[in-house]
This record gives sequence, C-alpha cells and structure tokens, in this order.
Amino acid sequence: MESFERVELDWKGETYAVEPDRVMGLVLSIEQALTQGHQQQAMSVLFRAEGPPHGVLAAGYGAALRYAGVKVRDDEVYLYFQSGLAEGDASRIEMVQAATMGLIAIMSPPMGRVFDLAADLPGGDIKKKKNSA
Repeated sequence: MESFERVELDWKGETYAVEPDRVMGLVLSIEQALTQGHQQQAMSVLFRAEGPPHGVLAAGYGAALRYAGVKVRDDEVYLYFQSGLAEGDASRIEMVQAATMGLIAIMSPPMGRVFDLAADLPGGDIKKKKNSA
C-alpha cells in the first residue's frame, strides 16, 4: 500500500515538517488556496501554460507553510516572490518556478517522483522524505 512521504519546508532558515499522516490535510489546504473557491482543479492552476498567477501561487505556498506551523501571511510570501522580480533578479524567477514545481510534488507524489523533485522554494528547500516507520 502506498503512503505519503514526509514533507519538509524551510522558511527563512527554519525547517518545518509535515509527517506522512498529515500530508493529505496539507494537500487539501493547498488545493483550497489555489482554487480560491472556483470550480477548477488545483493542478490545472499550477499547469497553466503561462504559469499560475503569482498571488494565487503565494496563497498556495503560504497555506503549505501555515499548515507546517509557520506564522506567515500570504502577502509576505507574495512580496518575497516579487521583491527580486522587479529588480530583474533571475534567482527569484527560478524561485517562483521552483515553488510551482514543489507544490506539484506535494499534491501529486507520483508526479513528483517522475520529475525527481527536490525543488528550491522561497527561503529554502522542500524535501520529500521516505517514511522511515
């Protein structure tokens, strides 16, 4: 029987973990933030050809951080994404892309394994760890 893997999110130097038995709740929190109450699949938001709207992406990532125990607002995440983009900082563009891929890896572990993701996310890395139990 398949099970979720442990998810770790690093935010501003701190690591926050979501254990396998709580990952489904994490997925639901991210889905709710990404769909914004609209009748659409969260994955379709992430897979848009032009990418997800940055505000919606920030809300999805903010939801993941809060679920993991981080006290952070969506506007903080959004402004973190945007602060370097205005200055043409290529690393922030890569960070936004990595945030998208990281959320995909959380929401669809099989797809994450196919992509072999350990994507860099704002403030650090997201890592999926095998359940050692």
